[in-house]
Amino acid sequence: MTDPAPTCHVHGRAGLAHVCRHIRTAIERASAVPEWLTFPLPRTLYDYAVVRVCPTCADQFSLPIPPRMLTELEIERLKTYTTPICEACFAAGTSSP
Repeated sequence: MTDPAPTCHVHGRAGLAHVCRHIRTAIERASAVPEWLTFPLPRTLYDYAVVRVCPTCADQFSLPIPPRMLTELEIERLKTYTTPICEACFAAGTSSP
């Protein structure tokens, strides 16, 4: 979130999403990615447009279901738990072979 124009070493400027640690770990290990919920964010405030979390994390952080745009307080609670990932890497890691 600190770099206003982050780039992926593989895909360049493909855009960013933040994901929970469960999703990130699964993609890095090339293992089955858990189901996720996508929460939109105000694009004008952040360098990424969505946060994707598994149902376990949604429950842990008391996120709204069905998903809606998150509030500042909800975003603050997630900031230290989610991590950025390139949208193209996310798509590649979650697509079926």
